[in-house]
Amino acid sequence: MQENIKFLALDMDGTLLTDAREIPESTVEAIHKLVKHGVRVVLSSARPVRAMLPEYRKLGLEELPLSALCGTCITWPEQEKYLYKNTISWDAYGALRKIFPMDAYYWKAYGESNLYVNRVTQETRRYSDILSVPYEQKTFDEETGFADLYRIYIPNLTQTERDEKSRLLNEVAALSYEFLESGVEILPAGTSKGSGVRMLCDYFKVPLAQSMAIGNEGSDISMVRCAGVGVAMGNASEALKEVADELTASNEEKGVERMLRKYWSFLDE
Repeated sequence: MQENIKFLALDMDGTLLTDAREIPESTVEAIHKLVKHGVRVVLSSARPVRAMLPEYRKLGLEELPLSALCGTCITWPEQEKYLYKNTISWDAYGALRKIFPMDAYYWKAYGESNLYVNRVTQETRRYSDILSVPYEQKTFDEETGFADLYRIYIPNLTQTERDEKSRLLNEVAALSYEFLESGVEILPAGTSKGSGVRMLCDYFKVPLAQSMAIGNEGSDISMVRCAGVGVAMGNASEALKEVADELTASNEEKGVERMLRKYWSFLDE
């Protein structure tokens, strides 16, 4: 069975990492073994590149790319080499500012390694402190300068706002987006974690049938659905579990490692 899977995409928060944002040492050792045996292991996260580097280095993945910002930036950060970069167009901002007014919504917009917000909140500071990602307050108009943004997340919609999601997003139908359980994710057209998996498999000349993806949230659905073996964590959303081929234990129970040991018997040698 282990000979069939040549590519592995791993979400980070709530999947590879425990709730304390740590990777169990036995899981680190298992991934080191996979890499030595030629399996292409790629971290796939909504995080900016900077916020992925500590785990990327700990896992010994420096010779492999990582897929940051929901597949919008695929890079070898140590080599400053890119396979793919796709940012949200300037034309999109005008529409987004009308649909999600700055005075009514909290904007989290992501550059390659930076966070931009329309107002600084306790959540902004907490995110920045935990992931060591610097933030900057912007109004997202031409007067404050334009930054290349890969991903915009508008979190914490109320139930009333949630009922209006279809109407709101129909107004930005030209954009590609994903619904998350707590908010709205807006990505460049045609881009997702799933498109990242397809691109990487094509780059490594690995058939999708020989790929595995493991995740726990709405942004992971596209990659879990397209991979040859799609795996949902025990703590995953119900929507993700519905499209997964396999279900493993939670991130607090070494769910990733359990699935790896199920598919690669040499990890127990």
